[in-house]
Formats: sequence, structure tokens, C-alpha cells
Amino acid sequence: MASIPEGELLTALRRDPDAAFRWCDLGEARLKSGQVEQARECFSTALALAPDIPPMQLRAANFYIDIHDEERALAQTQRILANSAVYDSAIFDRYGLEKMPAAKVMSSGLPKSLRAWQSYLRYLMGLGMFADAATVWDGIVSQRYGDDRLARDYVGFLFRDHRYEAAAQAWAHYLGDRGHGYPESNCVYNGDFEAEPSGVDFDWTMENLNDDVKVTIDPSVAHTGSRSLKIQFGGKANVNYGGTSQRAFVRPGRYRFSAFIRAEGITTDQGIAFHIFDAESSAHPDVRTEQVTGTTDWKKIEQTISVSPGTRLLTIQIIRTASWRFDSLIAGTVWIDTVSLSRVE
Repeated sequence: MASIPEGELLTALRRDPDAAFRWCDLGEARLKSGQVEQARECFSTALALAPDIPPMQLRAANFYIDIHDEERALAQTQRILANSAVYDSAIFDRYGLEKMPAAKVMSSGLPKSLRAWQSYLRYLMGLGMFADAATVWDGIVSQRYGDDRLARDYVGFLFRDHRYEAAAQAWAHYLGDRGHGYPESNCVYNGDFEAEPSGVDFDWTMENLNDDVKVTIDPSVAHTGSRSLKIQFGGKANVNYGGTSQRAFVRPGRYRFSAFIRAEGITTDQGIAFHIFDAESSAHPDVRTEQVTGTTDWKKIEQTISVSPGTRLLTIQIIRTASWRFDSLIAGTVWIDTVSLSRVE
């Protein structure tokens, strides 16, 4: 597109001197011809005429970046981001084009706004910029700009790239004291079922199986705290069930797994147990705990697990294996609570 001669731009301004966009046009033309100070005056006039109009602010920001006046540029982009989401991508693209470090963007290029910080993190995630995203995530947590949805999405972003340790640490950082020692003292999150399921990759998944298996949180029965996991069997099927589980990041070493199970009227020879195995490979830990059947008060189930250097992720699954007996239809109820996986050496 051919440049408009400066004379024509001045003529247009004389006809409409209050048109901020025309002052921007003139400023851009003067910058192109090397008249930097005259261009600066044009943009100052444009901003005085339209101080809160995002398109004018964005053009001014780009001008200030072009003349290396970063402070004024970021003052404009901050104001835009504080008031509108329309220009997020354009602004973040320019930050990237200028190779602006994430720390600099956080300190000077973002307003004190939950929306803008979250938008910037999602932008970085979309580009797969893991290092910068980690920097921004730490800032979001420190500023308390995070929420459960963002935490779920960020942890999932790391998890899908098999960055399990970083994902677990990011989740723990967000949880803070709510994590109750996760993952250092207990690799299982929400092992007492006191928190509602979050949908995060390191939380429980709980699946029903038609009318044959119903999984709920019971606020009236608990081994510790005030709640437990309740699983009811309908008594009409010989179910093979493994729909309630959690994945846990682990390092090599020996671990002690424990859980408390209470049972009421669990029929058949095949009861409730835990299956703990490598989530990525069948060649690594694959253990099953003892089963619980019949009726019993809270019973502690324990299992020692050796994790080799090749294992990074365990699945902790609550199972009931189908019975081979004639009387194979399972009925009854179990409650599960105080689930933990702790490293012992």
C-alpha cells in the first residue's frame, strides 16, 4: 500500500483537527521519513484527543516501541489490557516480536487484572512456551489471580506434554495449605475426600456403572475429617469395576500405600481392593492390595511399592474383579477414606 503524502495528511487534519486517527496517520508518516520528534508530537496530540480509545492507544504503543520508548509503550498496552480483551492477541504478539521476557511483561506490560494475567498465560500455553508459562503461573499464584478452572487447564497443559513433575508442583503451588502436604508427604491428593473433585489430572475420577455401581461422596461417614468415598453395588450384576482412580507423580524409591475401608454386606468372593500400577508402562510396578468383603468396621489396607527409575506416574485404582463363582452378583456398600502414598526411602 502506497504511503499518503504528508501534504495530503496535513490537508485532512486542517479539515478535521480533532480526528485522533488522522494525527496517528501523520505521526506514522513522519516516523517513516525520520522526523521522530515531530512524530512524537503527533501521537501525543492523538492521545490527548482520544485517551481511552483502544485503537489509538494501540497505534501509539506500536509507535513508542518502534522508537524504543518502552516505558510509554507499556503504559498504553497496560491501559488497553485493563479495559478490553479485544486486543490481547495483538499486544501479546508484539511482546513476543520484541522478545520481551515474561518477567518484564509481568512487571510492566500487564495491568493489575485477573483477566489480563490469565489471558497472557493462555496465550503462552497456546504457543507451547513452557518456560514463560511457568514464570507467569508462579506470578498468578503469588498475585492470587488463579482459579480452579485455570489451574485445571494449566496442569493439563503440562500433563499432556508428560511434564508430570512440573504439573504436580504447579498444582501444589496453587493449592498451598489446602494441599495438606501434597505431594511431598502424600503423593495422593484429596485422599480424605474433603474437597470436591476438581477435574485436575491429579485428582480422583469417579465413574458410575449404570445402576450396578454408584459412586458418591458421603458427608455422614468418615474415618478422618467429615467425608468419605461411598461405593454402592446394586446386586444385579457380576461387575468388573475400575472406574474410580487417581494418578500420582512419583520419584524412584520405596513407598507405603495405605487406605481405610469400611464394608457393609459386600457379597461374593471378590470384594474391594486397590490396584496400583505404572500409568505409562506395564513393565513397572503392578500390585494389588488385599480385598475387603462382607461387613467390617474401618480396616487399614497397606502395601509396600517399589518404584524403579523408569516410573514417573502411578495409577491408584479402586477395583472389584468379576467373580468366577455361581453366586457372582455383587451387592453391598463400601466407604473409603484416608488414602495415602508416602515415600519411605
